[in-house]
Amino acid sequence: MNLVGKKDTLLLLLGDIASFVLALWLGLLVRSLEIPTWASFYDNLIAFSPAFILWVLVFFIFGLYDKYTTNFKRKLPDIIFNVNILNGVIALVIFYLSSDSNITPKTNLILCLFFSIAITSIWRIYLFDFFRSSKVGNVLIVGNGKEIQEIREEVEKNKTYGMKLIFESSFTNDTIKKITELGIKNVIARLGEISEQRNVSEIYKLMSSGVNIIDAEDVYESIFHKVSLSYVDNDWFLENEPSRPSKFYEIIKRSTDIVVSSVLGFISLVFYPFVYLAIKLEDGGSVFIVQERVGKNGKIIKIAKFRSMKESDEGKWVVKNDTRITRVGSFIRKSRIDELPQLWNVIFGDISLVGPRPELPKLVELYEKEIPYYNMRHLVKPGLSGWAQIHHEKPPHSIEETRDKLSYDLYYVKNKSLMLELEIALKTIKTLLSRSGV
Repeated sequence: MNLVGKKDTLLLLLGDIASFVLALWLGLLVRSLEIPTWASFYDNLIAFSPAFILWVLVFFIFGLYDKYTTNFKRKLPDIIFNVNILNGVIALVIFYLSSDSNITPKTNLILCLFFSIAITSIWRIYLFDFFRSSKVGNVLIVGNGKEIQEIREEVEKNKTYGMKLIFESSFTNDTIKKITELGIKNVIARLGEISEQRNVSEIYKLMSSGVNIIDAEDVYESIFHKVSLSYVDNDWFLENEPSRPSKFYEIIKRSTDIVVSSVLGFISLVFYPFVYLAIKLEDGGSVFIVQERVGKNGKIIKIAKFRSMKESDEGKWVVKNDTRITRVGSFIRKSRIDELPQLWNVIFGDISLVGPRPELPKLVELYEKEIPYYNMRHLVKPGLSGWAQIHHEKPPHSIEETRDKLSYDLYYVKNKSLMLELEIALKTIKTLLSRSGV
């Protein structure tokens, strides 16, 4: 059950489209300092239509139409801003490839983009709640676990969620009475615990009367985009272990790996002479290193990288200001240039473009002892970039950080799809352009 229904998702979509159109109209108004004629507005609208269609697609990719999106989206203004900047780049590409010389939409793009950021933010943060078909109102959150507390703290400190939480430690007859008296329509709780309640029949009556019992696990994933490891057990894997991917998924994923990595691999050859000279001039050592990593189903694979350290990092964490990293190595690690040779590993099928990052065998051995179900990340093929990498700007330096990283990897294992992989790819590009990753 969702806090945002299908009608609300459609409303969000229509509101976004209206925001784009209004942003274009205001852009024309500001540019000419007069109300645009219908003919001028129509011509620009036709020119902008392909861009608007792709803008909506990007909104889908970045989860702006997902369930709970209006209630459990952290930093929504930042997300809208970043997505609209990406949309601006997309529009520039479209317009510069366009052969239409009757109008020059490029000159209107900046104004349209500026107004689009403002209008979509106002629409989603402030206006949507006035029009949505399902008012949230009071939300009862039941439980005492760590995840329940995290959800509660996140919602209470972020006013954009627009809801009032009522907290109960467990389902009791008084709790059920309170739900009825206050007219609460949404309850967040662990579904597994509900089935253990003595008054479960009364809870089912609430559900049949229109009360949404929303699984805390789903809410947690929607807020933090990761799986809570305390929810993970043998039953969890029986329910969420990925079934054999469809042939369509496998063909598209593998074809994309081959085409994209081949193109990027040949383009990357331009960097090889410069990296070679830089490494040789600094210490005269070897240019490449080949390391063993753990791949899909625990198989040992070998990957190639440009050498960035004075000595091997086999089984050792890389720490801040690590003295083993050379000056050239520091630069190529931050820019991810050191990983360019791995594009050939993608072509050969050892790894994919998207998937959990392959770890060193010695570290995997340590993690499997310290972290339950760590080996489950090996159910899928590892990749150059993954869901954990775009949420962890730096590699983990402790067991606890690795445990948190695993929660993102399991989210990918559970939810992997072509749309999620495209989102990871786009966010990886953003990370590379901002040079925030290492």
